[in-house]
Amino acid sequence: MSEERIVKAPVRKWLVACVAPNTEKVSRDRLLALGYEAFVASQEEVRLYKNGDRKKRKKVERVVITQYVFLHVTEQERRQVVELPYVKYFLLDRSYQDRTFATIPDHQMATLKQMLGQNDAPVQFTSSGFTLGDAVIVQGFGNFEYTGHVVRLRGVKNSFVGVRIEALGCAYLEIDPTNLSPLN
Repeated sequence: MSEERIVKAPVRKWLVACVAPNTEKVSRDRLLALGYEAFVASQEEVRLYKNGDRKKRKKVERVVITQYVFLHVTEQERRQVVELPYVKYFLLDRSYQDRTFATIPDHQMATLKQMLGQNDAPVQFTSSGFTLGDAVIVQGFGNFEYTGHVVRLRGVKNSFVGVRIEALGCAYLEIDPTNLSPLN
C-alpha cells in the first residue's frame, strides 16, 4: 500500500501589524504592492477648506484605528512582513500569558469592513474597558443586521453600539435608538 500524505494548506489569519504614526495608508499600499492582503480601518469623509474667500470641499480618507494595518497572512508570510522596515511588530493578544499574536476572526473583519464602508456616521474606536449594556440588533444598514451592546455616553439622547473586536477594544458608532431592537 502506498502512503498518501495529506498536505494542509497554510492557514491564513487576520493579524494586526503596528506601523509608524501617519504611515498606515502608505504601509497598506506597499504591502498590497508586494501581494499581501492588507486593510486599514479608514472612512471617507468630506472636509471643508477655506482658500481665501472661497471654501472648498474635499473627500479625504480618515484613518479610524491609527498605527495598525490588518494583514491576512500565513505564519511564514508574517515572518517575512515583520522584516520590512515600515512594520514595527505584530500585536500580541493580551488575554494570553504566552506570546500569542492577536488574531481577528474573519467574521469580525467582515463586520468592521461593512461598518466602515456603508455608514455615513463617523466610526470611533476606544480601548477603554467600559461596561457593556443590553444586547441589541442594529438595523438600518441596508440588508445587513448587526448584533452589539448598548453603552450610554455623552448623555441620555445618544446611544452607541459596540462591536467587540477582542484584541483592539470596542468599535462604536452613534445609532438612532429607533434602529435598535432587543436581542432575545
